[in-house]
Amino acid sequence: MAYTTTWSVIDMKRELADGYVYEVILQVSAVDDDNDSKMFALNQSIRLQRPETLGTPYSELTESQIIAWCKNIMSQSSVDLNTTGLQWVENKIKNEMEDGISQGVPWT
Repeated sequence: MAYTTTWSVIDMKRELADGYVYEVILQVSAVDDDNDSKMFALNQSIRLQRPETLGTPYSELTESQIIAWCKNIMSQSSVDLNTTGLQWVENKIKNEMEDGISQGVPWT
């Protein structure tokens, strides 16, 4: 089964004094390429460590930059001895998309 996965930033928490983003709420969604009524989504909160210096001003941050930061953090964190946080999310989506079950409502 082929499906398309999309990562997006739902919200962020930051300190007003300097724009330091300390928490990101991500949504990872997947849609079956052959049946767009088959979909799955999950939300994940990621805590960011304060860097020594803030490289990019808050007003210049991009969604793709924030997603890359979060994926990097998730790839370095462990869910268990053999699974990173990023692998867990990818496995969860794969299992949900291949289980023959869908979620959602019939109206838009």
